[in-house]
Amino acid sequence: IEKRLTQRYTNELKQLRQAEAVDAFSVYMDAYTHSYDPHTDYFSPRRAEDFSIDMNLSLQGIGAELRSKNGYAELVRLIPGGPAAKSGKLKPTDRIIAVGQGEDGEFTDVVGMRLDETVQLIRGEKGSTVRLQISPADNSQTKTITLVRDKIELKDQAARKQIIKIERGGQTVDVGLISLPSFYNGTADDVEKQLVKLKKQDVEGGVLDLR
Repeated sequence: IEKRLTQRYTNELKQLRQAEAVDAFSVYMDAYTHSYDPHTDYFSPRRAEDFSIDMNLSLQGIGAELRSKNGYAELVRLIPGGPAAKSGKLKPTDRIIAVGQGEDGEFTDVVGMRLDETVQLIRGEKGSTVRLQISPADNSQTKTITLVRDKIELKDQAARKQIIKIERGGQTVDVGLISLPSFYNGTADDVEKQLVKLKKQDVEGGVLDLR
């Protein structure tokens, strides 16, 4: 317990020391806008970029979800169809230790770097090249992976449907279930399309899951 808590507090202090002027400005502007309207937020350039990705369900990069763990940028999930998944050379729990731009650009050490800064180094225009130095989770030999960035569609965040069977009154009825994990541009149109499809399948009712 002592070792784990010490590591957690060390990580918290490390993140605090990595705070930049833009972070302080964002906090100030959020407080300023909230004093006029609690539903109005200030977006820094990075937050605005992330918001745009969420709204459009697409980004340009390698198609990998990262998290910060003990100072490393660790792969959590590879988005199906993205360059990272297609390469077959990366897997969850692999750690990124350096990022290089282009075929021969100098590597930037990202161990201990803020996760959002590491992400900015990895993202880039479709068709451009990025090189990653990877430390596998099993601590085997470090390897270098070259990927060509592409446009990634975040389809798993879009509205999707399924039919579930429910026992009611001694009978089995079909109920349409629409899952909507996030709101984005075109949400209403996508949900309407799924409803039309469910109606054609003669479901007895519908459930909209907004969790």
